[in-house]
Amino acid sequence: MKCREFIKTTGSLAIGAALSGAPSYAVGRIPASSGSTKKLNILVFQSDDHGHWAIGCAGNSEIVSPSMDWLAREGAFFKNAFTPVPVCSPARACFWTGKPASAHGVHDHIDEMGSAKDFPGIHGQATLASLLRSAGYSTGFCGKWHCGQPDKKPDGFDVWFTSAIGTNSRFGKQAFFDGGDGQIVEGHGHQAPYYTDRVLRFLRERSAARPFFLYVGYTNTHSPFYGEPSRLASKYRAASFRDIPDEPYPAAHGKPLGAPTKSRKDDAETLAQYYAAVTASSAAENKRSEVFCNKVFVRSIIE
Repeated sequence: MKCREFIKTTGSLAIGAALSGAPSYAVGRIPASSGSTKKLNILVFQSDDHGHWAIGCAGNSEIVSPSMDWLAREGAFFKNAFTPVPVCSPARACFWTGKPASAHGVHDHIDEMGSAKDFPGIHGQATLASLLRSAGYSTGFCGKWHCGQPDKKPDGFDVWFTSAIGTNSRFGKQAFFDGGDGQIVEGHGHQAPYYTDRVLRFLRERSAARPFFLYVGYTNTHSPFYGEPSRLASKYRAASFRDIPDEPYPAAHGKPLGAPTKSRKDDAETLAQYYAAVTASSAAENKRSEVFCNKVFVRSIIE
């Protein structure tokens, strides 16, 4: 079946993905009735630099990740899945375009706030969003883009909400591009709740007459590993971190990286922050919202 034909006949999907060095995906499906051609809703959650071992359903006995575990339990959990490129921008561009990096033209990290602010990335290319929109979907984007020029809404999105001050500004001053005309919304606090609030607004305001495609991209699990809510980090400061694998460190750019010099005990605060980031991304604490959308139940529980 061709990609466009699949999109025209797709059922409802809830997809959780961890990109850039995190070969683990969880997919949950809410099937259409037998023989139905109704287009159901598609909701994609994508975390960032999220290790495949840092999730409860993958065997981590200390991390609290209920929503991700639910996706794996109710849908399918792929134990062998891989990112096409182990670098953020090109991997994301592969996701959106369905092309390898050699075809979509993004080969490395895009410095969107600096030297590459004018680099178009994948603007102008057909994407998953543009194909779905042409198939009759309402489309929304809330989260990390990192595929070039975040101030410009790419073709295919009805709603566009992404950080205006860098991909990893997760706490403190916040600023977001809200729409494709450069309009900026400012705030202060943790980044993830701003994305969640915009997600819920999209779900409440969209036309019920059309199916929706909604992408949600949290960044908590990306470095730097500090500043997570203290009530989450404090839960992990006494953890053993026993489920973190001892992995080899292959050479990068022809130079050996070597093993880390710190022990897990010495690096406990960084690891506690990382575990807290997983819990915040997985929606384990604090803010809970439940929305019904055309018989599809969408549950968002996010710090």
